[in-house]
Amino acid sequence: MRALTQACWRLLTFRAGGDDMPHSPRLLAVLLTATLALDIALASMLENSGTSPLWILVRMGIALGLLFLLLQGAGKAARFVQTAIALTLATLTFSIFSAPLLLVLWPLPQDQKQISAVQAVLMLLLMPVFFWLLWVRTWILRGATEYRWAMAFLASLALLVAEATLTLSLMKMFTDVPP
Repeated sequence: MRALTQACWRLLTFRAGGDDMPHSPRLLAVLLTATLALDIALASMLENSGTSPLWILVRMGIALGLLFLLLQGAGKAARFVQTAIALTLATLTFSIFSAPLLLVLWPLPQDQKQISAVQAVLMLLLMPVFFWLLWVRTWILRGATEYRWAMAFLASLALLVAEATLTLSLMKMFTDVPP
């Protein structure tokens, strides 16, 4: 556990990359399970979030599938497990750091004029955490794909947008079925 914590710290401080993670499908399964459990717990604490455990699982599957396609397209499919471990560690850490802020922020009022000063400050605090996650993801993908920085950043951003878009599209398709 200590070795994993140190590897995570080195990853999150840009001293290690996905290739420094162990190639362990079992570790990936454990990390995915922990991430799933945390996301489900967080979704259940947030009133009216509308996110069921099934959709959280679907989103995780989409993210893994898109990552595999990206690595396969770059000719680096053999790096999937290590890269997935690194990205899952980053996502899990992001969820842990952002959970307290989200719990205080949620639900946001519909009218922007009703946002309190505390909520505004907390949203400002959440932005650097998001940008840090995006930069860590870029760091990991740059090492895994051997893309240049700009291309790795675009790939990281594209994966996040595609994951959200595909998940929301599937949710809409399967939850808005006419009688």
